[in-house]
Amino acid sequence: MHVVLVTYTDWLPELATFDVIIAVDSGIKQFALTKQRCHYWIGDFDSVDNSADYRQFADTVIELPQIKDETDTQAALNFARTQLQATAVTIVTTHSGRFDHQYAQLLLCQWGIDHGIKVEIISPTSYIRVLVPGTYRIAAESYRYLSVFAWQEPVFDLTLTHVAYPLAKYQLTCSDPLGISNEITQQAAQLHFTTGKLLLIQSRD
Repeated sequence: MHVVLVTYTDWLPELATFDVIIAVDSGIKQFALTKQRCHYWIGDFDSVDNSADYRQFADTVIELPQIKDETDTQAALNFARTQLQATAVTIVTTHSGRFDHQYAQLLLCQWGIDHGIKVEIISPTSYIRVLVPGTYRIAAESYRYLSVFAWQEPVFDLTLTHVAYPLAKYQLTCSDPLGISNEITQQAAQLHFTTGKLLLIQSRD
């Protein structure tokens, strides 16, 4: 099951491609603006004035306490995993505003790996995920630019082809920014590595 979490954002992807739609806290505003409905609205609603006005846009409302040991997005992600048996979750956001909130969302990609669920992040300009060792086909589609960074540990034997700046068996450390702002030159890039974890960020202008 593929679940989408709509967080603070000023846009929505094509929602029909997802099995379950969850608005997270102020993410409900975009549903109200576009006159669309979601299956669940989850949050402590501290970012929403007059929350009662938005309840009509959700089938089910789950109100969380404002004082808790997890973010609203993490709570919604855990709900998707434990209550909906989601195997994949896409977090919809906009990459503006406070960096600490953006970084917390990146950590949820790792949370997904730790809990056996695929977690990815999309915004109007970026598509982000954390990869484990393997071979990947990275389609250009709407996101032609790509950046790769070692995530939490060094990456060994990093090979990247069909890009403007290819790599062959490169060792990428956590402090090495070499992988930034590459460009896919064909329909898809080919990526392979044997050890570590890789933060992959695809972007468009």
